[in-house]
Amino acid sequence: KSIEWDKVMPLVNYVNLMSYDLVSGYSTVTGHHTPLFSNEKQQASGADGVQQLLKIGVPAEKIILGAAFYARSWVEVENVNRGLYQSGKFKSFVPYHRISSTLRPKRVLCFTAIRSHRHLGPIVRSARNLLLLTTTVP
Repeated sequence: KSIEWDKVMPLVNYVNLMSYDLVSGYSTVTGHHTPLFSNEKQQASGADGVQQLLKIGVPAEKIILGAAFYARSWVEVENVNRGLYQSGKFKSFVPYHRISSTLRPKRVLCFTAIRSHRHLGPIVRSARNLLLLTTTVP
């Protein structure tokens, strides 16, 4: 509501839409931080943002979707719904170049990678450590 889109759009080439940090380090409930699609538990997503821009008249060819290339890890997450949308404590930000080394079998055992088809965003779950990692595919 603070941007007059009808006046701005003729003057710009693109609109960069941030679709990451939708679940952040300040969140007390886990979720995908950069989901492509929404679901009943998590409305905010890249697709939702694109639809909002289209609805107010932003041309599709001017929308650039920004997604995260890093992971967020959570601890003290119960294994209910594979750890998604559960209470937990944010542990750390994991840069993209360290995702694979963080998950290497020699360093971390008992991880299960789960592709969340509703979001098209993978999660990695360690039941032993009550740790949940939401990420993009490294």
